[in-house]
Amino acid sequence: MIHIGNKNERIWVWLHDSELYKAVYRSADSAFVVFNEHDEIIFTYTCVNAKQLQEIETLLTRIGAKQLDKCTEPFTYL
Repeated sequence: MIHIGNKNERIWVWLHDSELYKAVYRSADSAFVVFNEHDEIIFTYTCVNAKQLQEIETLLTRIGAKQLDKCTEPFTYL
């Protein structure tokens, strides 16, 4: 079950090969983490700067990921 984070996070969700994925940017520690639909960490980028975050956001938009606002459940977009 994919859960929603806190107010210091940016969250994106998308489907790939019928599986739900979630990406989270945590501003508190400048980390970018991608989870599968079972909330298992697939990979983590640390020390992400503003330019890198912008590039990641562009990539996520290209693959069809939707950024969630702070109080929206993932199924709203899928």
